[in-house]
Amino acid sequence: MPSSRIARIVHFAACAVILSACVSQGPGGAAQAERRARAEDIVRRGYQPIEHAAIESGGLAWRVDREKVAIAWTMPAGGSALPVVIYLPGLGESADRAGVVWRQTWAQAGYAVVSIQPLEDDATAWSSEEARALEFKTLAAQRHSAARLQQRVVRLAAAVHEIRRRAAAGEAPWERLDYTRMSVAGYDLGAQTAMALGGQHDAGGPIDELTERVHALIILSPVVLEGEGQRTRFEHLTGPVLSVTGPSDVDPTGLVSATSRTMAFDLMPAGAKFELELAGVSHAMLSGAIETERDTRREERATGRAAAPRGGRSRQRSDGNDAERSGSEGNARPGSEQARAREQVSAGKEECDAAIQVVSVAFLDASLRRQPSAERWLDEQASQWLQHLGTWRRR
Repeated sequence: MPSSRIARIVHFAACAVILSACVSQGPGGAAQAERRARAEDIVRRGYQPIEHAAIESGGLAWRVDREKVAIAWTMPAGGSALPVVIYLPGLGESADRAGVVWRQTWAQAGYAVVSIQPLEDDATAWSSEEARALEFKTLAAQRHSAARLQQRVVRLAAAVHEIRRRAAAGEAPWERLDYTRMSVAGYDLGAQTAMALGGQHDAGGPIDELTERVHALIILSPVVLEGEGQRTRFEHLTGPVLSVTGPSDVDPTGLVSATSRTMAFDLMPAGAKFELELAGVSHAMLSGAIETERDTRREERATGRAAAPRGGRSRQRSDGNDAERSGSEGNARPGSEQARAREQVSAGKEECDAAIQVVSVAFLDASLRRQPSAERWLDEQASQWLQHLGTWRRR
């Protein structure tokens, strides 16, 4: 029998614990307090969730179709008939570490969040042969291919079927979930899979059975590959969709263009479609990881490597640049130009985290719980609330 480790977190106020946990260590307590205050003000002025729950979490691995599938769950410690959010990690992310900020926020708002990495080698992608050879774009192209996407959807559908089978048998915690109110959220590679489950496919292509059970999508860093910008590919995305991106949402592998991120929203049919475009958000920030600053620096190095032409001399040149950058980052003194730049990124992260938390909870309450207050907030108040942080679009 698989082992499960459970950690209980007492929640005193919606989002406050998460925001405090995500505060980066700045050069001084005053700057840290200012960043926290700005983020807390965003939460205070924003939509207030209808539930504030203590949460519990666990992780396990199942054999699904004779393949190992890692699953991590985060949900309210009590209650039943919980609305479900299936979370799909990005390339190189494990089920238990992916999207921690988002998953805990949604669970505190009363949702059962199940993180699934359908293909095991997607989680270990950064240790693959292509990654070791610095062929990041080649790696990303392989993992975003139509064949791999289909494998991912099939494996995910099998995992969800197994969850429901265990729920029917009365197995905890799965018996507490309401599978008639199910949404899918995905980041990066997971965003591509989520969009496919929502109905994005070639004209005349098959619609997966799991698609019929998905009632809403949260797309963190939408994926529209070259040649996939036809409106007919999106015509079946008729349900509620929240898309989150920004001008700095740059794919470190170079596969997905930054301009295509907003294309998804424009191509979807109108009706309960929302787009949050944050001015200060980077691709790494959208992952919802706790250690985003480190991930951002790694992302910047990968971008430099991915842009280099193939060949041994290019690799040497990239390695040298990495060493130079790593040295300057590691030796940044308080008050130096590097430290100030890092501080600005940190401040932007906390505000962006807060904005995504508030908007995503409002979207889930509106889409899965049909809360009139959440629907009104999205339609009438979100744009004014956002202020300088970015742009809010709906259609």
